[in-house]
Amino acid sequence: MRKMIRFISFLTSLVLTMSILAGCGAGDVHFEKESTEEQETIEVTNALADEKVLPYGLSDVTLNYLSSLDKTVDLYFLMELGELRGEKELEDLVNLLDSYASFEQINFKDLSPDENPEIINLLDPDGTYDLSSGDVILRCDNSIMCVKASKFYSYITDDNGIIKEQLFHGENLITGAIKAVAENIIPVIYFTTGHGEKEFETDYTQFSKNLINANYIPMSLDLSAEASVPENAAAVIIAAPQSDISEDERAKLENYMDKGGNLSLLMSPNGSNTEYENISEIMMQYGLAMNYDTVSETNSSNHILGDNSTILANVTDMSSVSDEIGDLTSMLRETESSPCYMPASRSVYCIQANNASDIIACPLIETYETAVSEPFGGYSDYNDKLSGILCLAALSQDKSRNNSKVVFMGNAEFISDEHVMEGYTMIPVMLYLSTVSWMRSSELDMGIAPKTIN
Repeated sequence: MRKMIRFISFLTSLVLTMSILAGCGAGDVHFEKESTEEQETIEVTNALADEKVLPYGLSDVTLNYLSSLDKTVDLYFLMELGELRGEKELEDLVNLLDSYASFEQINFKDLSPDENPEIINLLDPDGTYDLSSGDVILRCDNSIMCVKASKFYSYITDDNGIIKEQLFHGENLITGAIKAVAENIIPVIYFTTGHGEKEFETDYTQFSKNLINANYIPMSLDLSAEASVPENAAAVIIAAPQSDISEDERAKLENYMDKGGNLSLLMSPNGSNTEYENISEIMMQYGLAMNYDTVSETNSSNHILGDNSTILANVTDMSSVSDEIGDLTSMLRETESSPCYMPASRSVYCIQANNASDIIACPLIETYETAVSEPFGGYSDYNDKLSGILCLAALSQDKSRNNSKVVFMGNAEFISDEHVMEGYTMIPVMLYLSTVSWMRSSELDMGIAPKTIN
């Protein structure tokens, strides 16, 4: 098998993600190592130590940044570079790594992960990053990022699926990761507290590992105790709140979102008479509204055996809006072997926002026509019974607020440890991870254009 397959297969990336979701057990989440002792040094033979290597084809962006860098950054390539030399298809990757290795600020090390398990264990003691051959690890002080091998190359195909062009993204990815760890600007996903929400440390340990694997840091946020949402917030998640946020907390979120901030709402059905007035106000600004209900299936073929509230649903086609906000669903829609099941959910629907011309809202997950909903909690006079195709998840983007984004999921348990390990919510979990990346990519874009490979 050609070594090139290790780097250019998009399917590899998809399978890797699915294996992370389904195969990793729950455990302690590792963020960063705090110690008063000197950081442990990993000794690896540098294959380039005795060679004089000059930068090859690096952009001015990379050259200028590395020349001004006043820290040492460890760059680990999880494969022996000598194995790739002479491989024409991977020449750009080899030359790029040689170029980084020529800078004294870059401590370059190439090693086989299979032959150096003790080093892999030091880099990733909890197995959070699920490291494999061809991955690149960047480390500076206590900050660490992983660039997956599957992201280095991409293809442009024609209508028949024939490859027209191959693109190499390595320099933008690695230089961005160097900057991120050197300046400690790894994005944070904040989970709110204070309203009876799910906690990422206990309820979402596996999902938290998935976030770390994607180069995010999960943290808690008590909005009532903060003057504002922290500037390093990639997104704020409110997961299954048992009570509404306050008007003051809503104002802090709105101020954050005015600057392009992102909010994710995981709103499981709540049988109490809680009315989420402040959360609903934010949703209405983005052309979304939730029902106080719980959705079930009348067709036994469309739900889990003995549980008509864990229902089979459809990932929607986003092709009509993909040019404006991207396409999060096409790859998942093609994954026919993995059905999309959602546990007990409330429904959501789109409404006319005040600034409708700036709002792009669309459903993400919808039921089959045989679904029904029953009133559940909330307003005492809410007694509408719905049937037919119901929306269980949706997203919205506001162009007038620096492309601020909102993602709504009608359930918060689908990413819990229990459901992730069972596997039948794999598609919703993968979709939700895609929405996190859509809200804000963890990759620091340096504006370096990909290189076209003939």
